[in-house]
Amino acid sequence: MKRGSNQDDFKVSTIRRSTTWKDAIPTYLLSLASFGGGFLGFKRAGSIKSLISGAGVGTLYGLSGWLIQDDQARKGHIGGLVTSALLAGSMAPKFLKTLTIFPAGTFTALGVFGLFYHARRVISPVKNPDVIVVEKLDKEEKSLEEDRSREAQREAKREQKREKERRREEVRLEKVEREERKKRLSLPPPSLDSSYNSPPSDEEEYDA
Repeated sequence: MKRGSNQDDFKVSTIRRSTTWKDAIPTYLLSLASFGGGFLGFKRAGSIKSLISGAGVGTLYGLSGWLIQDDQARKGHIGGLVTSALLAGSMAPKFLKTLTIFPAGTFTALGVFGLFYHARRVISPVKNPDVIVVEKLDKEEKSLEEDRSREAQREAKREQKREKERRREEVRLEKVEREERKKRLSLPPPSLDSSYNSPPSDEEEYDA
């Protein structure tokens, strides 16, 4: 398995896109909430300040989400952390003073959520997708090596078994050959037959 193959590169890019996109979703939601809150504040009270603040905070959250999605997670989360601190710091005093749910209470809660979320990601970042893929490939490669090793061991055992069978067969054939040799050696030598008639000599033929 080649690390630099197109298939492995495709796995890396696919997991990177899915992981970083999921990690950026909360920041994009904070961005949309900021834009929406600023627009609602402008629509209800005609506050240009609310519209500009909402647009500014929403834009900062959007940039932070884009950095996270663009595989610059640490920069994006730091940006989201700073933006959340600005949002919570500006809205918390108003909420404590007025105790109104919207917009002060709502945006204070969003800022606090953003603080906790991005601080957690800065302290404990999401695991790099490349590392995830490399570890997965390492596990697959290790598993294949273990399979090959087990198969080689099984083949070696089979070869040892076949070698033992060949040796046993050779020993058996040698034993059979020795027994046949002993039988041949134990046979008595052939005796001369007394009634055997030798061929007549020339003189006997002449007398006849």
